[in-house]
Amino acid sequence: MLYTGFSRTWGTEEFLYNWPYLDRSGADYLVSKGVRAVGIEALSIAGWPGKEGYPYPPRVPRDDVAYVHYKLLSNGIYIIEGVTNLDLALNTCRDGEGLFIFMPLKIKGAEGSPLRLIMLCEPK
Repeated sequence: MLYTGFSRTWGTEEFLYNWPYLDRSGADYLVSKGVRAVGIEALSIAGWPGKEGYPYPPRVPRDDVAYVHYKLLSNGIYIIEGVTNLDLALNTCRDGEGLFIFMPLKIKGAEGSPLRLIMLCEPK
């Protein structure tokens, strides 16, 4: 899990367009380490590529957004976006460590799914 503290901006324009993200080198690094899943508080693992008609400017090129998603997914790394309450896990669990279990819905023909994310840990 990539804890950024960004979920505290929930409900603001910043949360919708200006989130922290994984760049190309970050995706390459996770692949090189054999990571099997990555979660982040932001709406996307990659940055805001912009959209015509939206007032907020792009933060990253569309090619970078595609690269990050493709690099992770094509290497079997699950992407979990929109994670909340990671600060609770860090403050409640011994050494901020725990076992995350994610349970997506099986939706035929879908490229993604809502999921339930839980964490088991030893309390401080």
